[in-house]
Amino acid sequence: MRALQFRGALLVETGDDRGLEDLRDALDLALERGIADEAPIAWGNLAYQLWLRDGPRAALSVWRECGDFSSERGYSAHYRWSQAGQLECLYDLLEWDAGLEIARDMARWDDERGVSQIGLYARTFEVSVLTMRMQADQAWTKVQELLPLARTSGIPEHAAMAALGAVDRSDPLMITQDAVSSPRHRLSIATAVGMRALAVGDIDDALRTLEDAVARWSAMDVPVEEALVSMAFGQTLALAGRANDAFEVFARARRLLRSGGAAWPLQVLDGIGAAAREGRSHELTPYDPNR
Repeated sequence: MRALQFRGALLVETGDDRGLEDLRDALDLALERGIADEAPIAWGNLAYQLWLRDGPRAALSVWRECGDFSSERGYSAHYRWSQAGQLECLYDLLEWDAGLEIARDMARWDDERGVSQIGLYARTFEVSVLTMRMQADQAWTKVQELLPLARTSGIPEHAAMAALGAVDRSDPLMITQDAVSSPRHRLSIATAVGMRALAVGDIDDALRTLEDAVARWSAMDVPVEEALVSMAFGQTLALAGRANDAFEVFARARRLLRSGGAAWPLQVLDGIGAAAREGRSHELTPYDPNR
């Protein structure tokens, strides 16, 4: 069962979808043989690879099956890890209210038993959503709880979340799509390339890359990414003199963001839209390396 999981994950990570069958076979084997304690791990590995390949909705249903199985059998840690996986998917899907309920339940459980990665995932999700909703006071209170845990965790994704202050500082971090194989990783890189093109004023490249990225995020059913990338694509359209097309893109992004109550991106979107209407989009870009 373990060998199937390792082989399956490696195959999927290198772009071979046959690995999904290995992961499903591993789960089936665990259930058939009654290896109940290992079954949630097999579910989790399958869910993660589905998230990379097919998107959050496919992964979410698998995480929920894992959670139900773990809860029924009293595997409390496995149950909480299944919730952490659900949070990742719910954030993607802009189903933030459901995610907040889960995250707060996870944090309470973690507080009762001592600090763990589970609590870090829960608090990171809550801070992210509160920030996106411009609930600054609540977010700041949660940040004060989160930072000491993140700094001592040794986990980079919690300890080193930061924004780069200049486009040129991002260049050493950039890799090509060919460097990775999973659809989500490739799309994330393509998105970064398009955002950089917009930032440096390469409008033709930004148009091509961001339009493709929006379509691919939509096809994978990741509305939070579709909405955020649409904001940049719409701005690029306005810079290219295609204001009417830009407003259509903005309208779609606005509907998606409203479904999650994403007040901060909505405020930014209003500013981008106003600049487009008034012919001031050039004031928002390009990036000036001498600034």
